[in-house]
Amino acid sequence: DLKLEGNSYIWMFFIYGLSAFLFPPVYKYIRRFIFPLRSLIIAAGIFTVEFITGWLLDVSTGSCPWQYTNRWNICGYIRLDYLPVWMLFGFILEKANNLFNELTENYWFFVLEFIYLFIFSSCAWAPEVLN
Repeated sequence: DLKLEGNSYIWMFFIYGLSAFLFPPVYKYIRRFIFPLRSLIIAAGIFTVEFITGWLLDVSTGSCPWQYTNRWNICGYIRLDYLPVWMLFGFILEKANNLFNELTENYWFFVLEFIYLFIFSSCAWAPEVLN
């Protein structure tokens, strides 16, 4: 289907948004670990968040947006066969986090440099404007 239509839940926005708050502090502590171990830790964290949020949604709304039924599921909230997918997602989060950190470091440097130059240039031509 080229329309790419689908259904989702507004809850998913908040659940996936948790990665923006949870990933950076965890990554700060595990970044020195070897890649396979980091990936497993990130996947375990994703499984934990997926299980807890699925359970909370089930308890609070009466249903969970995802109900896994294959033999690799745990209580219908997580699928253990998704492990490679979540490990890959963790790798992507690492790269995105590192890129974001590089961009923001350079960004703040340029913002501070711009402010400095603006103030300095304002002071340099201010006497001419006052005359």
